Amino acid sequence: MNLFDKLLLALRSAVNDVVSEDVVPVTKEEQVHRAIDKAQARLDTLRDDLTRAEKRGQDELAARLKQEIADLQKTLDKTRKRLNQIKGREVATSSIEQTHETKKAQRKNDAETKQVLDEREDEVAKREDVIATRDELDNTRIADVLKKKE
Repeated sequence: MNLFDKLLLALRSAVNDVVSEDVVPVTKEEQVHRAIDKAQARLDTLRDDLTRAEKRGQDELAARLKQEIADLQKTLDKTRKRLNQIKGREVATSSIEQTHETKKAQRKNDAETKQVLDEREDEVAKREDVIATRDELDNTRIADVLKKKE
């Protein structure tokens, strides 16, 4: 690999890095996707460089580029696999959280319903007491009226 090729490779990598840099990502997921996109762009550049090196008959450079491509591809594949696993875990975790929130809301609703029913039961019991008291009073009055008639 001559000096010119090394400089060209370094320059391409630097340009790709600068061009692919954007505003700071908002989310971690966005950061990961941008890093993957950046690695994929680097991989594409290396593949282009490999094609040129093979056309020029630069076997040593081509061998190094093949190794670098293989390493980067392996890393990229592992990263994508891990990202997919994490996404799966995030979905499962969100589902569990949603289930917990639903249960929490249900428990709160159950407690509120129980309180309302307890209050209504107390009201009915008071009304029943009032009716029983009236019935007792009426029965006492009737008994008094009957005693007076006798």
